[in-house]
Amino acid sequence: MSLEAKRKQAGQRFYDHLTGILATDQGVDFHGGNRYRIKAGKITLGLRVCAMRLDCGFDNERLLSSINAKIASHLIPWECKYTPSSYPDGRYAVIEAVWPEGLERDDIPLSSLDIPALSGERLVVGKAQAGETITLPSHHIEHLLVAGQTGSGKSWALRSLTTQLMHPCKGLNNRLVLIDGKGGEGLGILGGVRGQVGPLALDARNTVAALGWCVNEMEKRYDAIRQNGGFSLNGDFPHVFVVFDEFQRYTRDGNNPLVVELMNRLATQGRAAHMHLIAGTQKPLVGVWGDSTTPDQFSAAIGGRVKDWHASKAIMGDTTPRCDMLLPKGDMYVKAVVPDLVVERVQVAYVPETELAQMGGGQPDLDVWPEYDTENLSRDPGRPQKQPTAEEIAVGLIAVAQDNKRHWYRKQLESPPGAERTDRIIEQCVDIMAALRSRGASLGVTTRKGMSV
Repeated sequence: MSLEAKRKQAGQRFYDHLTGILATDQGVDFHGGNRYRIKAGKITLGLRVCAMRLDCGFDNERLLSSINAKIASHLIPWECKYTPSSYPDGRYAVIEAVWPEGLERDDIPLSSLDIPALSGERLVVGKAQAGETITLPSHHIEHLLVAGQTGSGKSWALRSLTTQLMHPCKGLNNRLVLIDGKGGEGLGILGGVRGQVGPLALDARNTVAALGWCVNEMEKRYDAIRQNGGFSLNGDFPHVFVVFDEFQRYTRDGNNPLVVELMNRLATQGRAAHMHLIAGTQKPLVGVWGDSTTPDQFSAAIGGRVKDWHASKAIMGDTTPRCDMLLPKGDMYVKAVVPDLVVERVQVAYVPETELAQMGGGQPDLDVWPEYDTENLSRDPGRPQKQPTAEEIAVGLIAVAQDNKRHWYRKQLESPPGAERTDRIIEQCVDIMAALRSRGASLGVTTRKGMSV
């Protein structure tokens, strides 16, 4: 019997078992004494799971809150190796059960998928449970998060996406900047792929230099935008993709403020300059970013199995579906806003290591990354530079020293320098001076150089 026939047979068992439980005039008695009138709906025979849609009208969220692991297992006619998952889908509640042993398929080579010729315009993620190929529009996604614990398939996803970005798009070659926080364990095999700007960055110094090159390139592109009337880039600038695996090594709790600042600059301002981040991490909680505004800029995410519900919520942006209930080896949820919110459970496509080894080995455009001048962080390419007067800065600093309520401001002054922080401080100084002038006030303080303020 073929694999498809075995799955169909098991799926029918699931349907018959569930409809037998639901065939009662009193409804179904779940945890907490709640009773629901439910009808079995469509069943999906997926690659890793068998999914049943339950039509429960407007009670779906109350139903899901009543389904615990024990009850979900009771609804499935075979022993599950992993806890069944459940989540709402409109008026339906979906229960996903892992296939019995021998019916799963977790190996989906990228080359086996029936897809159009790779053009660099769409990224193939993998195969949905229903069988269709899932893709993302590469240039219409601001930034992409790929998260999952060891063994989840995160490295599979990052490698597969990177190899696809090697292909030209609309006559221009994409440019690739590769950074590996695991010392080459994740992306090392891709060193020297086509389109690579500089060498694979494996340590803190080269990571800062690589990200600094990206920020400098972004500034050049903003200059071009201004020369073009302030609208958009012309067609002469290829898209630059920064693939940064295990970035939390440098950003967790602000370990490396320069990396935090450079990543935040690219995340908040990169899209208009055709600069994109593809960031990979095992620990997707907000604290690993170093700056809480950075994850808000990611419009798409690929989430694999993670440790707990909190990590899942950090990836998906909601309590369901839950990545902590996914299976290992490439079972992932894809979430993207393109333009509407889309969430799909997919088996991630991978590229065999023998093929990856043949793609690398070339020479990047730069032999070494140029040293990054941190003074450039004081420049914001997205808006004209303010030139505060000495008087404005002096008044701002004096106000900080005299006002006990400005703890956050003093803390920023004491922190390591960076572009966004410097801009905020200067803006605050200008605002303070403007307020004093409007009131006709004078602090009557003389600076060291004898300037009266």
